Amino acid sequence: MRRVLRCLLALGLVVASGACDQTGNTLLPSIDDGLPSTCSPLRTPGACMMPWPNAIYLQPDATTVTGYRLALTPETLPVIATTGAQLDPSRWNMADGFSPAGPMLFYFAEPIDPTSLVPETNIGASLQPGAATVLVDMATGMLVPHFAGVDENVVKDGDRQALFITPASRLQPDHRYAVAITRAVRTVDGSLPTPPPLFQAIAGGTPPTDPLSQSEAARMPDILAALATAGVPEASLVVAWDFVTGSDEALTGHVLSM
Repeated sequence: MRRVLRCLLALGLVVASGACDQTGNTLLPSIDDGLPSTCSPLRTPGACMMPWPNAIYLQPDATTVTGYRLALTPETLPVIATTGAQLDPSRWNMADGFSPAGPMLFYFAEPIDPTSLVPETNIGASLQPGAATVLVDMATGMLVPHFAGVDENVVKDGDRQALFITPASRLQPDHRYAVAITRAVRTVDGSLPTPPPLFQAIAGGTPPTDPLSQSEAARMPDILAALATAGVPEASLVVAWDFVTGSDEALTGHVLSM
């Protein structure tokens, strides 16, 4: 009976993200979508590298300005459409962080209502309490102005439609940013989209044992703290992650050297 009670309590802490075996021991949650273990543990099943960009795809490197270098692997990338061959990530892996000028992306299984997002006509709304998307400079604790929307190139039923979070201006180089999608986001039928199945377990400190889940969980306390400082409590989150922007030296050095 005590084992069963302990299991029930554990399930309550991780919002039923796990299950229990016949002895009452808590089982770790998992994503059973057949994708490689190098895919993001914060993904919606079937969407390997979402959210993007994500600091779990960085590895420490003392030779770079940021102290990191990208570490993408071929099996996580799309294949070449005409040949089916894997892409070679070597050139991307020369970078010491992610682009300071690109958007952040996430994918939910349900179509998202764009009217629940911060529009490009009202960027100031991204700095107000209750915004559906949040971007925080983790060095300063300040909210970063941005707008959000869905991929308007999706026109066919069944196509995946990403959610884009776009900074209003270029991000600072060699900076760490926290990103969040909150419970203010809505699907086209007005409901809350299905959260990624491992987020609660990772945020709660009970991640699966694979290296990327462990890496995500190790970064999560700082992410949650930065969001809380910016006025975004953990209870309001659907998903949150972080990334590090590349240095200007790495981004422009090869051109300037000419």
